[in-house]
Amino acid sequence: VFDSGVTVRMTGGAIDTNLTLSGFDAPTAMFLEGGTVGAFLDVDQGATLHLRGGSIGDKLEVFSGGRLNVIGSEFFIDGQPLTDLVDDQPFEITQRGGAVLSGTLLDGNSFSIDLNASNPSGEPLADVFYGTALLTVTRSDQPPDPVDPVDPVDPVDPVDPGNDRIFRDAFRLPTPQLGQMP
Repeated sequence: VFDSGVTVRMTGGAIDTNLTLSGFDAPTAMFLEGGTVGAFLDVDQGATLHLRGGSIGDKLEVFSGGRLNVIGSEFFIDGQPLTDLVDDQPFEITQRGGAVLSGTLLDGNSFSIDLNASNPSGEPLADVFYGTALLTVTRSDQPPDPVDPVDPVDPVDPVDPGNDRIFRDAFRLPTPQLGQMP
């Protein structure tokens, strides 16, 4: 669980199963740019997942008040291209009913997300966007600088390196000293 008020940037590795992003008390953001998050990824109220790269497993659930922003180079709903996109501007996807959002993330990986408003019977691993869950796509061809942290409000532009402290504090990592590898 990444709880209220943290910002996490994942660029590699793996989280096996059961990851929850919780923003009930303060905004929480995760930037998935590489690596793998396995089955059962929950995005709760006040939390945002910025999917830029890597991969996610089965059963993505975005609850009311949660947000998923998918950032990539091309997007499709049920195989039809989304053509009304403006570069680097989030575009809200309201379609549900089992449609499929697919495309290519910034790192070149393809993705596919089921757009269900409730859990379909007989499909315990279906993706679900409950109630007021917000889903946006952002077309961009500019991946973030791999050494700069990112702004949880504006997922396209990096911010000052002081935000690295948030990540280090969340994982109780020491602050690197001059000349050390972070």
